Amino acid sequence: MQKLIFAQTVAAVYSLHGIGWTHNDLHGHNIVVDGTNDVALIDFGEIKGHHRGLGYKHDSNSVWRWAAVLADCPDGARYPTLMTSFFSEASRNELTARSEELLSCMKTKWQADQEFLDAFQLVLRSAIKITEDQQIKELFDTKFIQKYLPPLKNTFPWDGQGKCSASGLEKKKLSAPIAPQRLPSGRPTKGDRVMVKATGKCVEIINDDKDSVPYKVRSDSGEVQRVALREVQVGWASECR
Repeated sequence: MQKLIFAQTVAAVYSLHGIGWTHNDLHGHNIVVDGTNDVALIDFGEIKGHHRGLGYKHDSNSVWRWAAVLADCPDGARYPTLMTSFFSEASRNELTARSEELLSCMKTKWQADQEFLDAFQLVLRSAIKITEDQQIKELFDTKFIQKYLPPLKNTFPWDGQGKCSASGLEKKKLSAPIAPQRLPSGRPTKGDRVMVKATGKCVEIINDDKDSVPYKVRSDSGEVQRVALREVQVGWASECR
């Protein structure tokens, strides 16, 4: 489950980067997982073209952090939530040590192969150097990530011209929602199906003198009876439509 969620997170970030954008705000509330472990990125209010954002304004930092969280790596392997200076030599040395601990953790806990570790190292280096190209494509292309991606449900390949091209997958067949039936209004009369409130049974009105004489009704079983105080005793009901 950890690997499945991480692979989908990488795929989602790669999809966004592949069309020239970075999310720019990938904290824990903007990577969501549903009950079937399907991952989605949400909240694109700070989306930007590729740039050198700091902290979680740099998507690869979030990929680093959530890999460590998912694999339950030590705190020393995680990208720190706060740093006094992203550009100081001391900070870069600290991040380098953390990145090495993360790769060691990935190898031990996830049995990650060397291809994955080499590609992830590129991502970590881009995070430390705060580069515009965050090397997510190289990570996405690894056999490790591809192995743990679920089958595509929908895909809309970018055609490079501002539109999505046909995917080749079968299109979903959508049907219009069924509008709820509205109950008739007004006074029931001969031929209408109504509910006898005292019994909760549906009946058909077979006689209505439209005066003080009660309705004559017939139940679904064929029983015929008169119902007194018709306005009170019978009424429209969806069960009887």
